[in-house]
Amino acid sequence: LSCSCERCELKSEAVCAFLCPMCRFEPCIPSAPVIARGSLLGHSMRCENCGDLELEDAWLLALAEAESSEDFSGEVTQLIHPHHHKYFRSYLFGLSAMPSQDRVQALEVMLDAQRRLSGSDANPLFGKLCESMANAQLELGDHHQAISSFRRAQEMYSFSHRGPPNPGHDARCYQHESMVSAGPLGAAPRRLSRVPTGLLARSPSLPSLAE
Repeated sequence: LSCSCERCELKSEAVCAFLCPMCRFEPCIPSAPVIARGSLLGHSMRCENCGDLELEDAWLLALAEAESSEDFSGEVTQLIHPHHHKYFRSYLFGLSAMPSQDRVQALEVMLDAQRRLSGSDANPLFGKLCESMANAQLELGDHHQAISSFRRAQEMYSFSHRGPPNPGHDARCYQHESMVSAGPLGAAPRRLSRVPTGLLARSPSLPSLAE
């Protein structure tokens, strides 16, 4: 498959995100498309925090080996950034098998990575990730955060799913949010406004507490 769009022909390889060797925190990416699979030689690298980097060939070879590796050994994880496509793909296909707490953490990383690529919230994947996070938070008993995530999922679905046909994703999230808000006993009864005691007439047969 050969694509000639602007992103594939001109823009940097944002999904090949390595840990910057300088700050060891922000993504470090090839500043131009990588044509030859498994090779970064001859490519300039740019950190999203430090700017342009001049890396030796030995370092570029180590990054290329991490890119081509099929496992997540200690050496690989010390080189690739959590926004790297390997992490994202691994999380995406392994979410259902993760414990709830691990799933929440993985979804947070995936949302950050996707937002970094998209630059906006109008992406169909955002709503799905937010809804999955809400369900994981619900499994953990964190109802407050689950309600917030269900609301966020509704917003994301409304951005990405406009017009007919309506798949009903936002309506489903609204229903789940309402059920969580209501609790196991149903909707809480509306509280009546408290009337100042001085405005209530006292029965003449009942003595005042002050008497």
